[in-house]
Amino acid sequence: MKTNYCKRSLFLLSACSSLMLTGSVTTLAATLDGVAQQVDSQREEVTLDQNGKHTLVDTSEANIHFNKGNQLDTSSIIPGMLLHLNGSYIDGGTFAADDIRIASTDPDRNVSPIGGDSGPSRPTRQNDVRPIVLRGTVRRVNNSTGTFVVQIANHFRTVYVTDTTNFVDINTGDNDQLPVHKGDRVTVKGQLESSGSVYADEISARRDVPGGQFPDGNITKITGQVSETSDKYSTRDISISTGPGHTIRVKVPRNISITRQSVHISVHELTTDDVITVAGNYSGSDLVAHSIVVDGTYR
Repeated sequence: MKTNYCKRSLFLLSACSSLMLTGSVTTLAATLDGVAQQVDSQREEVTLDQNGKHTLVDTSEANIHFNKGNQLDTSSIIPGMLLHLNGSYIDGGTFAADDIRIASTDPDRNVSPIGGDSGPSRPTRQNDVRPIVLRGTVRRVNNSTGTFVVQIANHFRTVYVTDTTNFVDINTGDNDQLPVHKGDRVTVKGQLESSGSVYADEISARRDVPGGQFPDGNITKITGQVSETSDKYSTRDISISTGPGHTIRVKVPRNISITRQSVHISVHELTTDDVITVAGNYSGSDLVAHSIVVDGTYR
């Protein structure tokens, strides 16, 4: 398959320069299987974990899909999902994906695809320190200790800022004050300690949040796997998991559009195998759905 790699993301610039100077780019076709560790839907990048080996994947020209179902985009990939990729390695070790299949869990592997910390998809480092990405809202700032608390759905984490923390798209201003404020929406990349605290390597103004949330006017769209279904006798509410440890409660009013392969269904037909995209508005920590689309199933 011939691919114009120069149309891909900016991190392929060196490869494109090589193409213009020498007439060729060094590529190596390959097939990869692994677990999505980090997803950046804006840059169209996924970090793939293969039993502790991490590979940066460019998804900008990839055909993304389940075994069956509609063609998807990068925002439909949830951290913790098993992926099967076809594509090529290019200069610098980046993997340029042509096809990404969101795979079902292999019963012969001890992997918990969403939630849980067991199996090869949850490698731990020495002293139980693990890489983590948090995307949420700052709730409290303590300049004397160099810490702030970020809320992700119904979860809270204390974030430590150090001398080596890098700030992206944030005005650092006064060195005596942390450059984040209550109410700021931020993305934090860092190391999760066994205590539950996070030491920040990078903090940026939030552009997207777990599971591919992104602003669309006043509407928020979130992709996640159904973790709790409705009960036709008591509630239409559901919950979705947008990654390990991240759950959002979704309120489902009557008469909204819920579709599976363009066919309208009831909220009570959703199962915990379904990966869905919810469009709606927040009311407190709950998301009130305006519409729901089933992207596919993930077992």
